[in-house]
Amino acid sequence: MGTMVDKLVGEPSLRLLKHIIRCYVRLSDCPRACDGFKISLPSKFRDATILNLIRDDPEALEWLGQLFVNIATGNRGSPPLIEETLSILPS
Repeated sequence: MGTMVDKLVGEPSLRLLKHIIRCYVRLSDCPRACDGFKISLPSKFRDATILNLIRDDPEALEWLGQLFVNIATGNRGSPPLIEETLSILPS
């Protein structure tokens, strides 16, 4: 997918870019993927050409923002409290 992002700079396609961003967001649901993206996320996602391509698309901007948040936080939710876990177990 990274090479596809690089090619989008030369041949812009908003529709394809949105699909690619959405794929990265879905992958970033996994904490291990977030760890990998800290090293290997295509730098073009921060490129002005790509940002200009999606600047008028609030949905794509939201997804890209969510991707950056997921990567920054590692998408690691807090574990449930022991009391909460025990309360759902049958007695």
